[in-house]
Amino acid sequence: ETNELESAFAEALAACFAQRLEVAAWLWAHQQCNGTSVGDQAGRAIRLYRQKIRFLMSAFKRPESHSLLRNVSATELVARPEEDFLDEAQRQARAKHRQEAMSEVCLKEPSLDLFDARLSCPRCQKTGAFYAVLRDSWALPRAGGNMGHMRKDTGKCILAECPSCSEQWQQEGVV
Repeated sequence: ETNELESAFAEALAACFAQRLEVAAWLWAHQQCNGTSVGDQAGRAIRLYRQKIRFLMSAFKRPESHSLLRNVSATELVARPEEDFLDEAQRQARAKHRQEAMSEVCLKEPSLDLFDARLSCPRCQKTGAFYAVLRDSWALPRAGGNMGHMRKDTGKCILAECPSCSEQWQQEGVV
């Protein structure tokens, strides 16, 4: 009967701590949203709150995180960065995932797969160069957002590379 009593007491303490943790996470989420508009603030606060709670609950299921629960208030726990709860393998996996995500998002140099025999290199003066279109004004709406006035067609902006000397240059107004 003593074990049952201790177990019930531990469950009650855990439930009480979980409630304090949820309140602290909610307050933390609202603090993170300062400076945003009222409409965006509520949605962002809810997303931050759910993200923080899910992360903390999954972290506390691991036995190595149980020591963090002792002698720490819920407010201090919520304010800690997520990295404090991860072991070395998880940190490395997170860093690798972050690096892969950044490499997908970062701008990549356009592939120069088009060829124009009329382009001449500014360095060696040879004609013919590979190029990629960076911007095409024809693809932009000519009257939208310009108070009804037609925007002039400025042609294409291209990035070209000379096959002889590997010089790269940008050229505006190519039609």
